[in-house]
Formats: sequence, C-alpha cells, structure tokens
Amino acid sequence: MDLSFITNFFNDVILFIQYIIDFVFVGLYLILTDLIVFLTKHLMLLVFNLAIILVTFIWDVGNGLMNELNLSQELSDAYGGFDSEILYYLTVLRVPECINNLLTGLATHFILSLIPGR
Repeated sequence: MDLSFITNFFNDVILFIQYIIDFVFVGLYLILTDLIVFLTKHLMLLVFNLAIILVTFIWDVGNGLMNELNLSQELSDAYGGFDSEILYYLTVLRVPECINNLLTGLATHFILSLIPGR
C-alpha cells in the first residue's frame, strides 16, 4: 500500500501555511508600504496645491491692503520733503525699495498670521 498521498497532503498543507505566513509577514508589509507611499505622495501634492492657492490669495490681499493704505503715495510725499542731495543718496542706497520691501513683508506676515492652522 502506497502512503505517499499522506506525505503529499501534509507537504501541501505545510506549503499552504508557508504561503499564508509569507503573505502576512512579507506581502502585507509590501502592500502597506506601497499604500503609505501613495498616500504620502498625494498628501504632499495636496499641500503644495493648497500652498499655491494660498500664496495667490495672500498676494491679492497684500496688494489690496497696500493699495488701500496708499502707502506708496505717502512715501512719495515723504521723500519729496528731502532736499536733492539727501534724496540722491537715498536713491543710490536704494532706501525707497528697501522700505517698500519691508512694508510688503510686514503686510504678508500679518496676513499669513491670520490663516488658521499655520
């Protein structure tokens, strides 16, 4: 009587159990790793797209704020009060551009502080 079918059966059972163990310890790890990479990539794309939208929004609000406050006209009037020699040195040292950049930066910082979750 040939009892090889019993050994074949147990070999198949052991192979099946080994496949299940390999799937649990290797396959699930690979699936979860791929899923986390996929979700992280799409989350980062979402964050970048939201940042682009927020930057354009902040730019519009900042420009509106600067226009509403009419700071450029006020600065022009203030520079008009200087004599020509002082005005020359201020222009050479690019002080008006520096003040404009500082005011724009302060307005942008103020607007960014109003955004929740930042």
